[in-house]
Amino acid sequence: MPKPTNTPSRSPAPVATEKKTAPADGAPAVPTVLGSADALTIHRGAAGTLRLAEVIPFRADADLAYYNAMRGRDALLAARPAVEASGFRADWARIDALGSLGLAMAYAASRVDALPRESNEVLDLLREARPLRRVLLSHARTLSLLDRCPAKEVARIEKGTGARDVANDLADLAALYLAHDLVIAGGTVQTGQVRRAEVLGAALIEKIRPASAVRPSRRTADQQSAMALRDRVWTLFVRAYEHIELAAGAVWGRHVNKHLPSLQARAVARKATTKTAAPTG
Repeated sequence: MPKPTNTPSRSPAPVATEKKTAPADGAPAVPTVLGSADALTIHRGAAGTLRLAEVIPFRADADLAYYNAMRGRDALLAARPAVEASGFRADWARIDALGSLGLAMAYAASRVDALPRESNEVLDLLREARPLRRVLLSHARTLSLLDRCPAKEVARIEKGTGARDVANDLADLAALYLAHDLVIAGGTVQTGQVRRAEVLGAALIEKIRPASAVRPSRRTADQQSAMALRDRVWTLFVRAYEHIELAAGAVWGRHVNKHLPSLQARAVARKATTKTAAPTG
C-alpha cells in the first residue's frame, strides 16, 4: 500500500456566532461553536456502543474543548514525520476525524440547553408555538422581499433554534407585524394569530428558565436523552484526544504540554524553544 502523505486533513470549520465574555483571569475568549447535526449523525452509532461504565460525564466548556483540541491536533499533524519515526503506531484516521467528532460533541451539548427544563406545560405551549412561529416567519420573509418590513429584522429573528428562541421569536414577530401593519384582511396571517403569538411568547419567556438558572431536580425525558447522548459523544471526543496526547508524548516526552494544550486550558501555550521535533530516546 502507498505510504500516506504528510498533508494534514482539515474538517469543516465550525460556524462562530459571537465571542464569549472573556474569563476573569484575562485569558482570551473563544468563539461559540455551533456544531453539526450531520457530524452527530456520523458518530451517534459509536457513541451508542459505549458501556455505561465507560461514559464520562460532561462537565466542560464545549467551545474551549473544541478550540484546544484543534490546536493540539494540528500541532501533532505538523509533527507527523517525527511521530512515525518514533515507532508509535498512531491511528491517523482517528486523529483526522477529531474535527468532525468535535462538531458532533458541540452540537450534542447545545441540544441539552435547547430543550426546556420545565414541566409538560411548557412542552404543550411549545407544540403550539413552533408551528405558529413558522407561519408568521414565512409570511414575514415574503413581505420583507416586498419591502413591507425590514429584511434584517426578519433574518435576525430567523436565527434562533432553541426553546427560548421560539419564545423570543414569537414576541418579536408579533411586534414586527403590529409595527408595520402586516396583517391584511383575508391574508395568510390574521390578527388573532398575531395576538396569540404575543401571549404564547410572553408565557414561554416567563416559564422557560435560562441556561444559567439553577436546574430543577426533575428533567423531561427528551432532556435526559439529550444529556445521555452528549456524555457519550463527549467520551468519544476525550478518548480521541487522549490518543493524540499519547502520540505527542512519543515525540516530546515530558515536554508535551509545551506543544499540546489540555482540553480545558485557557492560557495560550508558549511555543517550544527547540527548532525541530525529535523523538525521545
